[in-house]
Parts: sequence; structure tokens; C-alpha cells
Amino acid sequence: MTLHNKPAYLNLIISLYFILVLLSCGGSSAFKRGQKYDKLSNYDAAMQSYQEALDQDPENTQYRLYFERARFHAANTHFDKARRLKKLNRLEEALQEFQRVITIDPSNTLAEQETTAIVSMLKDRERKSEEKKKALTAPESVSPAQQFLPFIKLSGDIRRAYETLSKVGGINVIFAPDFKPSPSEVSLDLSNVTLTEALDLLSLMTKTYWSTIKENTILVAVDTQQTRQKYQEEIIKTFHVSNVSGQQELAQVTTALRSLLLMNKVAQIDSQ
Repeated sequence: MTLHNKPAYLNLIISLYFILVLLSCGGSSAFKRGQKYDKLSNYDAAMQSYQEALDQDPENTQYRLYFERARFHAANTHFDKARRLKKLNRLEEALQEFQRVITIDPSNTLAEQETTAIVSMLKDRERKSEEKKKALTAPESVSPAQQFLPFIKLSGDIRRAYETLSKVGGINVIFAPDFKPSPSEVSLDLSNVTLTEALDLLSLMTKTYWSTIKENTILVAVDTQQTRQKYQEEIIKTFHVSNVSGQQELAQVTTALRSLLLMNKVAQIDSQ
């Protein structure tokens, strides 16, 4: 019985031997392939080949040594490439390279810091891009004075007419303490006019006067020389006149301006 089973045991031993030989050859083949990639500085492929050899022979210290060395070079290669891409402002590609470094070597704290910084930069760039898009697509703000008003019919008390225009135009209106226009009522139909044009037409029809106090506030008074002197905004501007030989010619120019423009507030400065 024992002699009869001898070939079976022998076949088992031979099969195990061939399996070990195949495993040894497989590990050796992957290792040699890794060495070829190493010479080509293809450290990613070398690392993968050494990993295959280690999977087949985990206790092989030579395989382990070559694998760790290839892993070190692969991580440094991707790190250097990521730094170059970052300097070129190719942030998405740089981020991928730094993430590859972390995959190869999870203990690389510099790659983690760079990854965090680039993610923050990308978020900031995206935020600025969104703000720019909103600014380009947002409608231009139009001041109340430039807005076209709908059809408006003003009738009755002049004070109420100004108040109606101010509400429609989104501004404030105040009246001079002595505001008592005569006549006190108006009838006016307005369409397709701006707020400024409507106020000008109303003041013309009612012999009143309005002036801007603030950006969204106007003051209304009866149109007299006294109220204009009191409320009208004035701007002083200096004009330098050339080719004037003396003070007499300058005085003639001043007199001509006063007569032609009906302005008495024209003064000459001889020293300039």
C-alpha cells in the first residue's frame, strides 16, 4: 500500500517545486524589469515592478531596498515637477502632481502643505472669477436723474406736483420756508422724459426754481433773483487770457463778457 502511493507523493513534491520555481522566476523577472526602468529614470514604472517582485517574495530584502529607493526618487520627481508647474501658475496640474507625491509617500508634509496652499489659491481665483462675471453681467446703475419716467399727469397744488415727481423718481424734496408760488396750481402731462427734464418743465411752468442739495435731495423755491442768490450753487473758474497788452484791454474783455452773457459776477485779476 505504501509502495503503491509513492508516485502520488512524488508528483505532489514535484508540483510544489515547480510552483516555487515559477514564483521565484516571476519575482526575478519583475525585479529585472524594475532595474531596466530604473536605468531609464522611469521611477513610477520601476516602483510598480519592484512592488510586483515584493508581492511574490515579501521577505526579499533586496527587492525591498530597490522598491524604497524607487519610491523615494518617484516622490522627488513628482514634487519637483509640481513646483515648476506652480511657478508657471498651472495650478490644477501642480495640484495633481503634489497629490501624486502624497499617494507615493504619505509622510511627505511639504507636499501636504503645498496641496493646501494650492487649493486655497484655486478657491480664491474662482471667487474672483465669479465676482468679475457678476460685475460684467450686472446692469449698470442709473441715477434717478437719468431714469425715464412713466406717463405722469400733474394737476392741482404745485407743492403736491413736486412731491409726486420726487416719489416717482425716488428722491427727496424739501421746500424753502417762504415757498408760496403764484399761481399755486398747475396742470401738466409728462411722458418719455427723465426726472431732470420733468423737474425743469415743472419749474418753467410754475415759475419756481429747484436745486440739488444732495445726490438724492432737491430744494424747491419761488424763482426770484433773491432765491437764486441764496440757493443756487455757484462755481468759480479762472480763465487766463493771452495776447492782452495791458490792464485797459483786460477791462474791455471783462465788460464785453458782462454785457454779452448778462452776468455781473465777472471780475478781472490783474496780477494773473
